[in-house]
Amino acid sequence: MQNETPQNLGYVLDSISAAVLVVNKENGLVEYANGKICQALDKTIHEIQGRHFRHLFLPEFISVYYRILADCEDGREHTVIYYWAEKVAWEQISAMSVNWNGRPAILLTILYVSEFARSEYVLETMNHFDSLLKLPNGAKLEDDINELANFETVALLYFEIEHFEEINDMYGWDNGDFLLMQIRDWLLSSESRRAQIYRVSNGFAILGRHVTMQDAINRSEEILRRFSQPWAQRTAGKTLSLYCTVRLGIVYGHYVKNEMRNILLRTIRSCENSDKGYAIYDEQANQEAKRARKVMGMFISCVLNNMNGFDIHFQPIIDVRTGRWCAAEALCRWTATDGTAVSPMEFIHLAEQLHLIETLDNWVSASAMERCVALGLHQREFILDINFSPTRQVKESFINKLLKTLKDTGFPPEKLNLEITESAKMNFDSANISGLKRLREEGIVLSLDDFGTGYSNFENLIHLSAKALKTEKMFLDGIEHDTYRQYLLKMLTDLAHHLGMSLICEGVETEEQFMLLQKYGIDYAQGYYFSRPLTYDQLRQELNRFV
Repeated sequence: MQNETPQNLGYVLDSISAAVLVVNKENGLVEYANGKICQALDKTIHEIQGRHFRHLFLPEFISVYYRILADCEDGREHTVIYYWAEKVAWEQISAMSVNWNGRPAILLTILYVSEFARSEYVLETMNHFDSLLKLPNGAKLEDDINELANFETVALLYFEIEHFEEINDMYGWDNGDFLLMQIRDWLLSSESRRAQIYRVSNGFAILGRHVTMQDAINRSEEILRRFSQPWAQRTAGKTLSLYCTVRLGIVYGHYVKNEMRNILLRTIRSCENSDKGYAIYDEQANQEAKRARKVMGMFISCVLNNMNGFDIHFQPIIDVRTGRWCAAEALCRWTATDGTAVSPMEFIHLAEQLHLIETLDNWVSASAMERCVALGLHQREFILDINFSPTRQVKESFINKLLKTLKDTGFPPEKLNLEITESAKMNFDSANISGLKRLREEGIVLSLDDFGTGYSNFENLIHLSAKALKTEKMFLDGIEHDTYRQYLLKMLTDLAHHLGMSLICEGVETEEQFMLLQKYGIDYAQGYYFSRPLTYDQLRQELNRFV
């Protein structure tokens, strides 16, 4: 057919019973229309030819056209069943690529569908289409993605309407449905690319084939701009404005079909930390996700295999007034089975996610105490600082385990300082408050780590009755030339001293910083200026520096 001239083709197409349309592939203008399509659209040949096909059909048909246009890239004929609302009839649309007047075009043929074929399609529609919006649903999206070639690069945009259930509760289900229909109509009318729109969960998805990353970004920004404007809601016969926001993610690459649901969820969650309003899952993100899964697998294996690859380092804490070492913070380090040194921030977060933080904390506590006792530090004026994750409950089993570890290792409770870290919010229910009181009664010291950042706030200060506050490194960064930071540090020092607490400054790296700590009366300090974290063997060689 591609070798026929348009004139010869026209004679043939005019004589067949199907409605026929030829659309220029590049500019969307109608190159040819036979008599049957003129009857179907109730327009003359002059009203059809030369016009853009988008001006002739409703958005639903336009969406089908773009979908089938993308399929035609392989050079074969493709067919779909479509409900033509204008004619109140089911039609079969077939499309294939042709050469028309030396230009690439799409030849569309439209035929009436039998009742049997229609009933089969209705059955499929019930399973794969949203009944309200008449859009393909998540199941259909998965089917379409699974049909993609493994090497095909596509863009999948997914956005959720935030607080949609609250919108339904506040304005009623009718208004919720009306909002969805407005969004659908806008998406269909504004979708000018080769893409299919789906109704998925609390939002919509757009699957684009043969598009660039920039196309996907442009469309995402277009969606965000639209949602910065109001939608309509109908209340008591009046139409009022309704604003809603979305979380939007872009998945781009040939791997979209792999773990689609998980990828979409991760991407949507990531957009909360994006200043652009959307997050992108591309080749780089895919590699990072693969690495994260690999690290997670190695972490679980190492924890369950007698803490294989884990070690304890000790960073000295000095008395600012005397310059002597008086304490050390136990820091957990992990080298994965592939030889990679994994950041504590990463594997501690993993431990909290996987509910293995109790196992990790217990191992760190026991190992640190055993090593300090082996070095005789428990007999000196020495305090061992151990981090305690606030995601853990200070319940009786934890307290009994800690006290047993102290007894088994021979480490004195009064020389143990539990640092409440800032990684999560502490739950100050009656059980936790009672547990913290019991720890203090046993002689164990409590302190607030990274005070003023993260979740280490004044609520912790009220409930913990801590003996010390520790500031984060950010307070000292650039403090030599920043009078505001100096003033803030002086205020924290006064606050701690007025409450009968000591202040520990973490992250000291220069002599100028140390001099400022002396000037403002800070009690203790820790940082690379004094010493990097030391292995057990390195700590043994530095014992003479402790009192």
